[in-house]
Amino acid sequence: VPLPYGEDTDWCRNVQAAGGCTLRWGGRDYLLGHPEVLDADRALALVEPRRAALWRRFGVSRYLLLRREAPHESMVA
Repeated sequence: VPLPYGEDTDWCRNVQAAGGCTLRWGGRDYLLGHPEVLDADRALALVEPRRAALWRRFGVSRYLLLRREAPHESMVA
């Protein structure tokens, strides 16, 4: 996740303090954990080249890596 305003935003600190978050995308919930702030070199190596080129153009230097986790029973429909 690009951090254009840096890692000191409230939402980023909250995700780090909680150890993860739930992301809703396309009507589905995804449980994400193990937040880790990465510099651009490490983060952009993990994404497809077109996306990396776009993010490089915007000059974002910090990124939040989140790993997908197994859903809790309460999240399974």
